[in-house]
Amino acid sequence: MEYLSCKKIIGVWKNIASVKKELEIHGCTVNDIFKQNVKSGQNTMFWQESWIGYEKLKHKYVDLYDLESKKNRTIAQKIVDTGVPCRWRSCPLEAGISRQLCNLYSDFALIRLVAGKDHWTCNLNGDGRFTVEALRKKIDQSPFSAPAPSVIWCKEIPIKATCFNWRAAHERIPTASALINGGVNICSPICSSCIGMIEDSNHLLVYCPFASTIRETIFRWYGTKSPLVSNTKELLQFPITWGTYPKKRKIFTIICYALLSGLWKFRNDWLFRNLFTSPTNSADFLKSMAYT
Repeated sequence: MEYLSCKKIIGVWKNIASVKKELEIHGCTVNDIFKQNVKSGQNTMFWQESWIGYEKLKHKYVDLYDLESKKNRTIAQKIVDTGVPCRWRSCPLEAGISRQLCNLYSDFALIRLVAGKDHWTCNLNGDGRFTVEALRKKIDQSPFSAPAPSVIWCKEIPIKATCFNWRAAHERIPTASALINGGVNICSPICSSCIGMIEDSNHLLVYCPFASTIRETIFRWYGTKSPLVSNTKELLQFPITWGTYPKKRKIFTIICYALLSGLWKFRNDWLFRNLFTSPTNSADFLKSMAYT
């Protein structure tokens, strides 16, 4: 990951490099997740990678690293080619860092190179395999993480609708304001439904008169009042705690999820297909979609 921290990186590699900062926000590092499993030592850098413990040797033994004459060598090159782990520009004993040298050789004495290819393993699971679920649990358990919005994942709700609602709760849907913040040039940041406010996820799905009219119609049809919510997160959490009957609560949750994903569909139909659906017809469509 250190090799990908250059500011000049663009495209998909820029997104990969940004993972480091995203993890640090949650009090986590790449070294907490992945560890280099050394076999032959031919694919692991001696100084630049974490292969003894969780810290790079160049950070653990700073003074020795400064004296190293060949810094960009693999473990195999250091041991097999030279027979010794390091080649110094000057004697570490004369530099007064004999303790670091002893500690380095102590760490190094525990390593035995064997046949095989070096590979990365995941520290989150006992089997060494990486899964998104394991990383999600680690982030959720971090004291630095903000409470995640409650989004129900169940088979009755289409995965496409659930994913959209999760992204909407995190304000990660491509609304006009999100596109502008991402450097995309668009004609106007104004909401295409009410033509009165800047379009962001909370306005589009909560505040917009078009959305609020449909929501009130749907909730009235199901026999409840539309809640006073300030953002998409609160709207998604409302059906999870609504009512006392689990079956009715589950149906109501499905309806609310269909409502938000339907609002996004109506917005895109109007923008890209020039098809406008009135709030009444939109509500009727969502009623039928919730039961299909």
